[in-house]
Amino acid sequence: MSSLVRSGLRGCVTRAVVLLFAVSGLTVAISQQATEPVEDYEDFWKRGEYAQALKMIEEMINSTDAFVPVRLSLDHGELLFAVGRVDEAIAAMEDVANRYPEPANTLELALMHQYRGHTDQYEQKLRYAASQARPYMWRYSRRDDNYVAMGRIAELLGENP
Repeated sequence: MSSLVRSGLRGCVTRAVVLLFAVSGLTVAISQQATEPVEDYEDFWKRGEYAQALKMIEEMINSTDAFVPVRLSLDHGELLFAVGRVDEAIAAMEDVANRYPEPANTLELALMHQYRGHTDQYEQKLRYAASQARPYMWRYSRRDDNYVAMGRIAELLGENP
């Protein structure tokens, strides 16, 4: 969910709470601090504060037994990579690529293997990502980065996209 949507939702929630209290006849004193938007991991990530962003995302993931959305899982893997925890990032991205077999996810995993010097795994995952691009089933995922990944995969395989 984008920060713009998130901040809009926060504003709606704040207005709904104020309206609820006004309707019930209660007077509510809301401090300035309570109405300020809460920073989330994406805010820290954008500022390059990767360790703080990773800490926040791991707290979110560990605080629930419920399903973790794909975007959160992807961001977790990318943040692990950004802070230098490459082997953990690869393991996290393996999980993402297995649960959500789309070209963008598998390409990200392949590039992490390449970075680590795992040539065989890199080439295997790159070929697998190319095979995922052909059936077009991922088109229904509504993720634009799959289209970008297809071009990058073709480029890495020496094809002319």
